[in-house]
Amino acid sequence: MIKLNHNNLDSVIIKYSLWGYKSKVFKKSKTELNDIQSATLEIGEDTLPEIKVKNNPIYKKGDTINYSVKSFVKNQDQVIADIIKRLPGIEITESGVIKYQGKQINKYYIEGMNLLDDKYALANNNIPVNSVDQIQILENHQPIKALDSFAISNQAGLNIKLNDNAKNKIIGRGKIGVGGFPFMYENELVPMQFGSNHQSIVSYKNNNTGLNDEKELDLLNSNNVINYIKGNILKNPILSIPTANLPLTSNQRFLFNNLHTLSINNLKKISTDSELKFNLDLIKNLKNQNSGTNITNFFPSDTIRINEKQITTKNEVLIRGSLNYLSNTKKRYYSNRLNFQANIDKDEASIILKDKTDQEILSRQFSISNEGMFLKTNSNNLKGVSYFLSYSQMPQQLEINPGKYNNLFNNNNPYKSLVQKVALNTFFTNVTITNAKKINAFSFENNFGISLTTQSYQTELLKRELNLLTNINDSLNNNLVGKEINIYNYFKINFIQKKIKINFSIPVNYLFQNNNSEKEQSINRLFFNYDMTMQHIMNSNFSMTLRLNSNDMYLPIYLSTEQYILTDYRTLQNRNSIISNLKQRKITLSANFKEVRKMLFINSSIAFENNIDNILFNQNFAGSLVIRNAFYNLNPNTSTVFSSNISKYIHSINGSFALGLVLQKKSSIQMISNKQDEFNVKTVGFNSKILTNIKSHSIEYTSQYQILYSGLKNNLMNKTQIFNQTAAIHLNFITDFPVKIILEHSHINQQSKANRNFLFGDIAIRKKAVSKKMDLELSLQNIFNVKEFETVSYSANTITNNFFILRPTQILMKAQFTL
Repeated sequence: MIKLNHNNLDSVIIKYSLWGYKSKVFKKSKTELNDIQSATLEIGEDTLPEIKVKNNPIYKKGDTINYSVKSFVKNQDQVIADIIKRLPGIEITESGVIKYQGKQINKYYIEGMNLLDDKYALANNNIPVNSVDQIQILENHQPIKALDSFAISNQAGLNIKLNDNAKNKIIGRGKIGVGGFPFMYENELVPMQFGSNHQSIVSYKNNNTGLNDEKELDLLNSNNVINYIKGNILKNPILSIPTANLPLTSNQRFLFNNLHTLSINNLKKISTDSELKFNLDLIKNLKNQNSGTNITNFFPSDTIRINEKQITTKNEVLIRGSLNYLSNTKKRYYSNRLNFQANIDKDEASIILKDKTDQEILSRQFSISNEGMFLKTNSNNLKGVSYFLSYSQMPQQLEINPGKYNNLFNNNNPYKSLVQKVALNTFFTNVTITNAKKINAFSFENNFGISLTTQSYQTELLKRELNLLTNINDSLNNNLVGKEINIYNYFKINFIQKKIKINFSIPVNYLFQNNNSEKEQSINRLFFNYDMTMQHIMNSNFSMTLRLNSNDMYLPIYLSTEQYILTDYRTLQNRNSIISNLKQRKITLSANFKEVRKMLFINSSIAFENNIDNILFNQNFAGSLVIRNAFYNLNPNTSTVFSSNISKYIHSINGSFALGLVLQKKSSIQMISNKQDEFNVKTVGFNSKILTNIKSHSIEYTSQYQILYSGLKNNLMNKTQIFNQTAAIHLNFITDFPVKIILEHSHINQQSKANRNFLFGDIAIRKKAVSKKMDLELSLQNIFNVKEFETVSYSANTITNNFFILRPTQILMKAQFTL
């Protein structure tokens, strides 16, 4: 019974209503107000109105930003790199490096496991897009758990989260392709498996269509790069054949190749926090390139031009492997990795510079190394040791036929060929002892270590006559043996609070280096450096970072030769036994803003760098030969770089955009014919990337615009404008027959030269199979049959124009399938 106060009422209207039921209305007079009964409602035909709920494709949880793949996927996407390259806040560079907010990632995980180390492009370009549920960015990621509260990380990690259909089973991709003309093939098979205790990726690819699959096996983010350089582990050709700088356009336009790659990668979990990993790569590549180079050297009182045509053949073989054991817990960390690498390269070239010159380089490089680290934490203390041990050999030979520069090397008499030989052997070891302690918001770390390097470096310049090799002159030979001992102590202080992170280190080095040159050059020096990083986290969206660092660096022993070396057919160089010392000073200020809910990411930075070398080369020209002699002289080089990037995802059109700006100024000292001058290069660059959808169709547009100035300090007399733009249009009028059209335009506006324009077009039609396991694709490349392409590059007082002979119009039929 409902009781009402009816002193001031004459009557009431009572309405009973409920969603899904018929309403009832009653009118009661004043005398009936004391007898109002409950009502029973009949089921009605009304239903709740439709409510649409949209999930945000990006959300943040703690230090992890999650991108939902299904929110970004397009009909044309095949591998996960197709998604990652368009995610706001993330970019993939031309070399395959992934950056988040302008900084390179430090780890790439698949389901939390690091299968591939630094060659993560292999996963990026092969994991099927329909196998991935999320892409996660792990902000401020510290890969070593024991260091998590002792060391500061400003880099992010990336993790691929697979969907349930891709776990614990064999997935992957395959492709068979044939075409013409001439005959072309493009094949691949990439099976992979990702389980909770085991991961593997095996990849075999071969093609002659210009597809540069070997880039998938590049090491993109080595944490041990200093040890690799000192141990001469990285590929480091001393001798070379001058070749054209590669253009920004697709390799498939200009590269004539025959490539085979094989990669085997296996990770096995031994326990929850330990694993054993094996990686093996094999590359065999035959490259042919037909190009031309126009080099213009500007001097205050003269201009020297070199115009040459080049037909080059590169035959490269690489075998590289590693075996790695890792145990990673909060209390203990241990890693040991055994690496080996062997390169055999044979390059041949016919270069026409007035006369034809045939050149051949044979280069072999072998290295083996072992590296490891052990850390143990106990309450607020950490102790550890790290080690690196390596040995490498690198013999090279350059032969130039017919012999050149008769007046210098053979008393003005012709001879068959000129031969430059070099052989470099390096032994390197480095051991570091680490101690660290935490006290409230502070942590203190001390690294004490010693490294030892020994190198032997022999060079000979010979001439070949009647198939006999004879020494030209002892002044053109080197037999250098040297050693370096570096005793160092790096003291670090870390301060971490909610909104402030500070890292300050003071490296102290005692360096001893000597060699057996006639001048008996040696150094025996104690020097200090510093490195300070301060990060202010304003709020969850905005942070600023300031870094100041200095570094005194002595170049490797073998770069102290006392006699001439012919590094290429037009460069003769003598370092005059100088031990090169480079002093680097750099200040970088960066700001990062992100609004995850609005899917907006912005980063900006400005960097000032001042490098001072103790060596300067005096360059003299003898026809097309550049003779470079080193002498002691302070040689400052400065650069200022400002960059800013903004990217945003727009939910209403299921599209995104990214805009970038780069301003750069570089200055350097050059000495030409005993006269010293300062040369500057200024660059203004804009880039954009726009993805938009029109119903079921999509357009991806990218552009790069550059303005380059170069010349003397107060006379930037050379100006060039370069504009490149590409539009990829995806049409889906028929669901099972998507069409892709690519239009690429390049414009060059160069002072004192006519404007050049290049327009490329490609088209591909794909037939999706009913089972969705296989696609058939018919593509036509270079449909306008463009014959030649040009690029421009700047370096101090030099402008280089490169010309490439392109592949003709070609047709290719491919069958692509997923496992």
